[in-house]
Amino acid sequence: MYVQGVVSAPPEARQTHLEVRLAAEQLVQGAESRAVQGQLLVQTSFDAQLRYGDRVRLWGQLRTPSDDEDFSYRDYLARSGVYSLMAFPAVERLEGGQGHPFWAALYGLRGRGADVLYQLYPAQEAALLAGILLGDESGLSTAMKEAFNTSGTRHIIAISGFNISIIAGIFLSGFSRWLGQRRGVALAALAIGAYTLLVGADAAVLRAALMGLLGLLALRTGRQAYALNSLAVAAGLMALLNPHVVWDVSFQLSAAATLGLILYAQPLNNWLQAVLQSRLSRARLQRVKGPLNDYVLLTLAAQVTTLPLLLYHFGRLSLYSLPANVLVLPFQPVLMILGGASLLLGLLWLPLGQVLAFFVWGLATYSIRLSEGFASLPYAAPAVPVGLGVVGLYYAGLLAYSQRQTLWTGLRQWQPRRELGLAALAAVTLWVWSAALAAPDGLLTLTLLDVPGEALLLRTPQGRHLLIHGGASPAALAAELRHELPPGQRLDWLVVAGGRREQSGALAAVLPRLLPSQLGLSASGSAARGLQALAEEHGLPVTELQPGDYWDLGDGGRLQVLARGPRGAVLYLSYKGFSALLPLGLDFDLLEELQTSGVPPAHLLLLADGGFAGLNPPQWLQAISPQLVWSTEAVEALAYPSYNTAAAGWLRLRTDGSQIWLDRGR
Repeated sequence: MYVQGVVSAPPEARQTHLEVRLAAEQLVQGAESRAVQGQLLVQTSFDAQLRYGDRVRLWGQLRTPSDDEDFSYRDYLARSGVYSLMAFPAVERLEGGQGHPFWAALYGLRGRGADVLYQLYPAQEAALLAGILLGDESGLSTAMKEAFNTSGTRHIIAISGFNISIIAGIFLSGFSRWLGQRRGVALAALAIGAYTLLVGADAAVLRAALMGLLGLLALRTGRQAYALNSLAVAAGLMALLNPHVVWDVSFQLSAAATLGLILYAQPLNNWLQAVLQSRLSRARLQRVKGPLNDYVLLTLAAQVTTLPLLLYHFGRLSLYSLPANVLVLPFQPVLMILGGASLLLGLLWLPLGQVLAFFVWGLATYSIRLSEGFASLPYAAPAVPVGLGVVGLYYAGLLAYSQRQTLWTGLRQWQPRRELGLAALAAVTLWVWSAALAAPDGLLTLTLLDVPGEALLLRTPQGRHLLIHGGASPAALAAELRHELPPGQRLDWLVVAGGRREQSGALAAVLPRLLPSQLGLSASGSAARGLQALAEEHGLPVTELQPGDYWDLGDGGRLQVLARGPRGAVLYLSYKGFSALLPLGLDFDLLEELQTSGVPPAHLLLLADGGFAGLNPPQWLQAISPQLVWSTEAVEALAYPSYNTAAAGWLRLRTDGSQIWLDRGR
């Protein structure tokens, strides 16, 4: 199989490989060829000589990006429209120059700028300045990134409102003096737009650029720029253009930091002045207040609103963040302005840039060594993981404190009759809907959940729930069960019939929250033993399943252990005239045993091992003679109607024992 397409962005260097984004045009598999559209992320070696606009042909295997408990690479790439990945394919370059001339020129300028920086400065300092000026962090080593993260100074590398304000200020002051304010504002806006495109226009940069443009618009129309409104409009426009941006960590942190500066910078400044004015003379107060406000209070204001997000996403607390920022921030304006000037001079004539770079590289070295020094201190970043509930409580408390005067006035004037009536009505509505959702419908429902791996949820005609496996991602399993289970309802049974990670890897993390009435185990290995110990710790009854054991589902329904082997069990579901075969723990020996003894026919068959051909031979399928086949991965065309969760999302079957209704997530 090969994919043909055009490189849609400059390749980005990672620690061990290059990442290339490909606008796919054609997919060829065997004798079948079809036109396709969409973005493909390609991981290839550093010796691949690829550039923006190259048309290439790639031989390899397409796969879905990973999705685990700590980090969902799949969701991260989906925010930029990438849903498929190809790792280290064979690459054939067909032709170049297929990109848009504007983007080719812009990317060429950015690449040329990075090359000049590496000629002007030592490698580490050049990598830092490439991140600060061009948004290119590919040259930063893992150790250097970790040092900046641990010391709480990573933000100095990211393009932010600080960079945008400097660009706007230089162009506005320069061109307004020569060409008038109207033309100066227009040229400053063009400069912000060009710089945003040059550095990559990620979420944080775009937010800063939009706020800068709104400020220029206010200046042009003679209105006062209100920062809170500008932030709201910028965030709203970004979410409207790309709803995925709301889940982007850089966007969340950038917006939260800006919100902290808007809301708390001035109150903190007023507090500092009230504390110092009685102790210092007016002249000394002015000398002291400026640096303290710029390098201490502004840092505090930003950290007040970003702290819970940092703990939620990264699980670490930078204990030395405040002193590190106090020592590093005063030099950043000079570093950016002089570093940018050395880059511009170097682009014009390299020796000119080298003269200025001689005076700048010490500032870059200072920033790196300072961050590394704080990162090396004991307990620099202890683990402090927090959940989403804690984040919500923190922001609710912060909002209540910030609006305490308004809240107190509202409480004093509160008339409880209307609010109590609305609260009672909301409670009754919630109770009615919960009861309606939990009410049995007299149908047997089997759902193959849309999780990485394998998880099935069975709902009995009486409204009880049995979960078989849980997949590999606790977050994905929790999200699916939140949609499938009525509010406040827990599982009645949990069954583990296979020990593979993609079957039960998520269960240990979510078992204390599920707390089923009974746990049935027919798998072996350390994972199963750990799950059994965890269940016993929480007082859950554990049953070691053997062939012949079954669950009575009511109304004649039964889920039976048909056979058991070293990898787990084969389950058989029957309800009146309907049946399903679930070979969850099938291995080759168990397959041969069942083929010899005879396997009962079934209306629905779940393919074993995600659809692995060796465990789903044609003679096995012919003996079962299913009317419907499910799998968790895409499989080759079968002689039976087949669906898979990779393409269709969740799969649901509802039956009254004689008729079948099918549904799927997408």
